[in-house]
Amino acid sequence: MIALFAVKNLPPARPIGYGLFALMLFVFASVPAKADEVPVHIAAKLQAALSQFISDASAEDGSFTYLDRQTARRQMLYPASKHPAIIPFGTDYYLCVTMLDAQGNKIDVDFLLRPKGSTSRQNFMVVETFIDERELLNKALERN
Repeated sequence: MIALFAVKNLPPARPIGYGLFALMLFVFASVPAKADEVPVHIAAKLQAALSQFISDASAEDGSFTYLDRQTARRQMLYPASKHPAIIPFGTDYYLCVTMLDAQGNKIDVDFLLRPKGSTSRQNFMVVETFIDERELLNKALERN
């Protein structure tokens, strides 16, 4: 994992905002996990789609809110860093992001993106989000 800034210097509940997060996403847009499997132009489109999704889904303070399925409580996460991993999954792709909870704990967030539109104007959309469910993601990757 590549950290783009030192998390220990960030106050636990302080969001970095989705503008900075979008910048972080584009820093690695041309660094696919397996260069022979994900062309640079596809990686750039995937990063742009994920950045737009997170920006649209985030509150003004930059927090990404979700319902914790174990506690049935609303939780807020804050973008922290990005993994340069793009994992092909059939015609879909998984993209991985590290976020921080309000206590400053790192949480893996994996997004499943699917192509939409014609191949000449192909874009991607987020169709599923896995929050702190890396084990489930690994099982899916093993079986498919």
